[in-house]
Amino acid sequence: MHHAEVRTFFDGWALYEAILDHEAMHHTAFFAEATAALQRDLGAKPLTVLDLGCGSARHAARLLAGRPVAAYTGYDLSATALAAAKANLAAAGIRADLQAEDLGRGLEGPPDSVDLILCSYALHHLGTARKGAALADARRRLRAGGRMLLIDMAREDGETRAVTAEAYASWVERDWTFLPAAQRADIRAHIFAHDFPEQDATVTRLAREAGWAEPALLARKRWHRAWWLRAAG
Repeated sequence: MHHAEVRTFFDGWALYEAILDHEAMHHTAFFAEATAALQRDLGAKPLTVLDLGCGSARHAARLLAGRPVAAYTGYDLSATALAAAKANLAAAGIRADLQAEDLGRGLEGPPDSVDLILCSYALHHLGTARKGAALADARRRLRAGGRMLLIDMAREDGETRAVTAEAYASWVERDWTFLPAAQRADIRAHIFAHDFPEQDATVTRLAREAGWAEPALLARKRWHRAWWLRAAG
């Protein structure tokens, strides 16, 4: 992934906010599913949260609002998004440490130190081997009993990356009419240059190899998935 290009693409952030406003990538639906899973598995315990690719933290703030949050650390390449994240998290009563860094820096932290990891539409920018390494690092950072919410793009079974990229880009161009044509064209170029979604079976294999139990699929919509991960054993 070329950080400078990705940062330039997202740093205005108005484009991604429009995607969030129109629920085009199902953030609200996925985080609603995660709310129930979070309550079931982590209850009301104070949480130390690591958010990898936090963006504006709009949905993370809603997920965590009203819960005891001992610490929240978010990583994102977009300074514009981080400014919005600061406001969104403050409105939810969450004190946040926000870092204008690649998500990999968040994975370098101390082991067994985090209760909840959030990672939304970030890992698909990595190649397969780097996804596996990121999942292993995330597992290392998690405390016993912790969980990870992984929301990301995925390829349908048997699809090549090229087939998925063309189908996804065509869907954006046809259906995302809330964006100007020029922005839809920019998204098409971004998909072909920077998006590397995996098939579901590959995500499951990478998670198992990294020390996770088989991911629980909270929801799937088109090429989008929400997985809930717990440590194996």
